[in-house]
Amino acid sequence: MMKPRATIFAWGIFIILSGGSAFLMPRTFASLLSLPESIIWTQAVGSLAIGVAYYYLYAAYKNNTEFMRATITGRTIFGVGIISIGLINVGTWAFVLLGVWDLLGAFWTFMAFRQARAITE
Repeated sequence: MMKPRATIFAWGIFIILSGGSAFLMPRTFASLLSLPESIIWTQAVGSLAIGVAYYYLYAAYKNNTEFMRATITGRTIFGVGIISIGLINVGTWAFVLLGVWDLLGAFWTFMAFRQARAITE
């Protein structure tokens, strides 16, 4: 059984790696997502991602279940939005994959909460 806090911790690590890549290697990161090269904006988004990752890691450390539950909805909204961007802008399949990845992460956390509730009942 996977505890919800482990899923949030793992997601925080994923966000740090993604954000760090965008911040430190903006050209490569933009190229992977088929984005036009905009170093400043890519680094800004990377910096924001690192800040968001801190929230995830801190919530996992403190076992803040309310924040963890809120991420399920937030990641679902983000995932659907990113998939929509990828489908509207034909040729940006990396966005579709990123959105699907986020939806899978949200589902993973949802299932961890569901399993944890089943064990305590």
